[in-house]
Amino acid sequence: LEDMAAGGKGGKKDERRKKAAEGKTSGGGGSGYGAREVKTKGKSKKQKRREAEEEEAAATKSSGSGGHSRARHQDLPFMTVEEIENVLQEKLPDCDEGFVTELAEDLHRPLTKSYQEVAKSVFLASSGGLSGAARKETHKDLQEKVNGLWTNVKLFEKGLKLFEEEAQTQLAKHLLKTLCTDVTNILLNFVASEQMMSVTDPKTITIEMRSKLISSLPEHIKEPMNRLHTSLAGKHVDELLLALETVTEEMQVMLKKADKKKERQLVFNHRQSLCEELGREEEPAAVLHLAVLLMFQHLSHVMVHAPGRCVPLIIGYLEQHLPREQHAKLVNFQDLVIQCVKAKQHPGDDTEKDADNLTTMLHRLVPDIKDMALKPRKASTEQED
Repeated sequence: LEDMAAGGKGGKKDERRKKAAEGKTSGGGGSGYGAREVKTKGKSKKQKRREAEEEEAAATKSSGSGGHSRARHQDLPFMTVEEIENVLQEKLPDCDEGFVTELAEDLHRPLTKSYQEVAKSVFLASSGGLSGAARKETHKDLQEKVNGLWTNVKLFEKGLKLFEEEAQTQLAKHLLKTLCTDVTNILLNFVASEQMMSVTDPKTITIEMRSKLISSLPEHIKEPMNRLHTSLAGKHVDELLLALETVTEEMQVMLKKADKKKERQLVFNHRQSLCEELGREEEPAAVLHLAVLLMFQHLSHVMVHAPGRCVPLIIGYLEQHLPREQHAKLVNFQDLVIQCVKAKQHPGDDTEKDADNLTTMLHRLVPDIKDMALKPRKASTEQED
């Protein structure tokens, strides 16, 4: 029994020694009985920061082959931890250096993420959220707008060619400054949106803004767009139309020539619009303007785009096509309008009375002028008589 007891005690001692030996070889102080606990030294903040930056750099490198989304974020870096730390030290000079360092490390990741999200939203907003179907739909809208303006410019060009050379130049300049400028700005704004330089309303683009936007465009579209821009300051619409065709071809915007039936429909719609506007108008100068445009279209079967200052040119053209009485009424009404405007520009006791008398006289004649324009059959009947 004593031998057995001694053997049992010896076996237990051997077992405890074995476990202790295994604990020592396992590392970190071991877990066996009697093992010594080893205290590990904590990593410094600079070491943590260095390791984090190394991990981020390694992740960026590994994303080069397939991680496109991560690579995009790296294209827009916000600030490094050191830069954030420097800013915090300037703003919080009384704070402990260790606290500032730790705060910079904590802020780096969320600030970078927020910055990239804002940058992405700004890009998508400026480009109209152009992705897939949305970009295709935007391009379709662009094509419809451009085709509508292009067709109207060509139709108005037919009308101005019926006038003498001097009158053609004035009408062409007006067309270039209005509809031609609109279509140029729309095309330019669309291209500029891809460079994140577009404006909300293309109509607000000035000559200086247009030059600045064009200078920032890629080379393949810069030269054609610059020629289109330059043609706006010319005297001939056909030069602009050639430049416009070049730009639209480069932008893959298809210009669809309207057939005869569609052109007739557009001319008819324009006439109806003039009739409705004239029916509502009561101001004498505006009534004369709309009336002569409407009468010109009825007699020539083409449209004309003319400002108020070109009304005398149109009345001169109508002289060959209207009965003398009707043409005389237009000339008389025009003279009264000019006299009334001059009287209002030079206020005085006598001129004010003259302006009031002229205004009264003009308002009495307005219904007759409207009738001549809105009921062209009456003119043709008198002409036959």
